[in-house]
Order: sequence, then C-alpha cells, then structure tokens
Amino acid sequence: MSSPKHYLVLFFLFCISSKGYMQLKYVEKYPDGQIKIESYIKDNSLDSIYIEYHSNGRIKIEGRFKNCNTKNMSAQGHNKEGQTPLYYKDELKISPGKRHDLWIEYYENAVIRSKIYYNVGLRHGNSLFYDRNGKLKSSHYHIADKEISMHKFRSDGGLELSKAYFYNFNKGPNRKLKMTLLWEFHTDGALKIQRETQLSEDNVQRESLKEYYADGILKTETEFLNGNRDGIHREYHKNSNPKYEGTFKEGKAVNKHHHYNLKGQKTSTEYWYNGKLLGVEKH
Repeated sequence: MSSPKHYLVLFFLFCISSKGYMQLKYVEKYPDGQIKIESYIKDNSLDSIYIEYHSNGRIKIEGRFKNCNTKNMSAQGHNKEGQTPLYYKDELKISPGKRHDLWIEYYENAVIRSKIYYNVGLRHGNSLFYDRNGKLKSSHYHIADKEISMHKFRSDGGLELSKAYFYNFNKGPNRKLKMTLLWEFHTDGALKIQRETQLSEDNVQRESLKEYYADGILKTETEFLNGNRDGIHREYHKNSNPKYEGTFKEGKAVNKHHHYNLKGQKTSTEYWYNGKLLGVEKH
C-alpha cells in the first residue's frame, strides 16, 4: 500500500475580468495536516493575501502579493464534474508574485519580528526589525529597494549607529555613484565614529574616518583608498594635542612620521619608504 502524497488544495473562487482570469485559493499543509500557507493564485502566480503559519499554529508571515507578470493560465478551476481538483506539488508550478504593501513577520511567541513595506516587489518606505521581547533593533528606509538610511539600537533603546546613503545617477567624468555617511555612538549617546565613504564609477572607494573619545574630543582621523590607508593619518591625545602624524600610500607608510608628547611637543620623526623604516630622529 503506497503512502499518501502531500498535496496542495486549490479551491476555485471566481473569474475576474472579461479575459476570464481565474483566482484560486492556495493551501499548503504540514505533514500532520495543519495549515502552513494560505494564499491565492492568479495566472500561476501567488496573488492577493498571503498568510504563513508556524508549526504551533501561530501566524509567521502575513502580507499581500501583487501579480505583475501576467502569463497564460494552465491551472483550471473545476473539473468536468464540477469538483474542486487536487494539485500535487510536482504537477503544478507556481511562481511568487511581487510583495506589495506591508509585510509582517512574527516570532513563534507571536511577537512581531519585522515590518517591511514593499511596492511591487521592491522595498519602499520603512523597514523595522524587533527582538524577541518586542524591542526595536533597527530601522531602515528604502526608495525603490535602495537603502537611504539606517538606525541601529542597543538593547536599552539607545542609538548605536546611524547611516545615510546618497546616490548619483547623473552622467559625467569621475562621478561618484554612491556616498555613505555613518555615525556610531558611545553608550551615553556621544559620537564615537564618523565615516564618509564614496564609491566612484571606476569602482574606486575613498573613505574618511574620524574617531572620538567619549567626551567628544577627536581621537584619530584617517583617509582610505579601497580599504587601505592612503593619505595623512593623525592621532590626538585626550587634551586635543597632536600625538602622531604620518602619510600612507596604498596601505604602506611613506615619508616623515612625527610623534608628539602630551604637551604637543615633537619627540621623534620616523623616515619611511614604501612601508620600510629607514631611520628615526629623536628631538
């Protein structure tokens, strides 16, 4: 005696429009018979309301699909006897539609895990993510699936970091395709790191980084090229006096590098060539 197959049940609902498009109810079940997914199909694509359940019966995901890619329909509603047909998974090919409007995902304990807004398959608007206790972990804002800003929060609700993105699609020589601004914060909310990254059309990435002490005094400032130090690197004592200054080229130390004491007085000078230390002069 053969074992029963797991199947999808498609219930005929109604025909819409003069072209005779059909919308069918789509139900997928767990092996124990409990409902796993409820949705609707139009033109072989998931369309309209979509609900997915955890194995404990609580809602896992809920949202709405929008069928934007019209195809010829191969699944029929009723058979010749007028009965609801059963379609096996390997007999019916269903493609997802486009996520649209608000989609909500839940943890197994029914606490909201995320809220994401879509516009025909693209993230558009706010995206919010929560921990299992319902506390906000991060918030994101997208336009046409491109992230514009992001804020990350600590478990106590304090802001940990923020990002802002800028895009340039205008034509021109050496144009910068994307610029990213990032701010990280100490636990008391004071600025910790400020980072600016620019990506050029020739795939060159330049970055400026500033790091701050907890009291807001500048600690370091560095220039990077494609992830390597490139340009002047400076460090400061907590009293704002210079501590160190040197030049780098493609990640390698070059030229003169100066060291300073707490009073800002120069204590030594290092001489570098292509990453190799040539000598040290004491002052």
